[in-house]
Amino acid sequence: MLYYFDLNISHNSGFSSFCPSVLVAFVAPWCGHSRSLAPAYAQVADHFVASFPGSTPHVRIARVDASLEPELARAQEVDGYPTLKWYPKSTSSHALDTVNPIAYAGVHAAANLAAEIEVRAGLVGTTTTSSSSSSSSSSDDVSSIIEQYRPYRAPQPAVQSLSGTTFDAVVYDPAKVVLVMFTAPWCTPCATLAPIYERVAQTFADDADQVAICSVNRQLHPCPG
Repeated sequence: MLYYFDLNISHNSGFSSFCPSVLVAFVAPWCGHSRSLAPAYAQVADHFVASFPGSTPHVRIARVDASLEPELARAQEVDGYPTLKWYPKSTSSHALDTVNPIAYAGVHAAANLAAEIEVRAGLVGTTTTSSSSSSSSSSDDVSSIIEQYRPYRAPQPAVQSLSGTTFDAVVYDPAKVVLVMFTAPWCTPCATLAPIYERVAQTFADDADQVAICSVNRQLHPCPG
């Protein structure tokens, strides 16, 4: 059973009023890395529900499908997928601090994600010990976990996304050979082809002045082409 919350623009106010702190994964169905993250992310969500049975959770795990909620993704300055951000509870109110989220740049494995969340939510390191060596070791472990949290901008995909305002200028550029893939987020073959298409774009990345590998999300941009 999946215990994460799907967030959308219609309850963005609910997003900012979560009582617990929340980890949010901004994903896209055509993104191979987003699909690879899904099993580990589900394990993390299950772990935190199982850790606090019958009580208010200390943290919630949420997901935003950016292909369906582009406004919400843009509002949170998401420009690559998957992007994971930690939203702590504000010190001045019961709402989340959505102005200063902490981007997660660590390994996308369930154990790593869970360890990061436990540190951020204050669920570890709360007990004292008489052993200075044990205390020092614990402190080092926590510090090494926290160190993975640092300002991070997700890498841009090599495939160039086109819209109604950019389509003509790119596609009809006489100096370039242009390949365009028209996609839809609900299309399974599109999602299957996406990582292969991204590798093709990476292959021609050094020839950007001559070759353009592009895509158009027809759900967001029904007119181009």
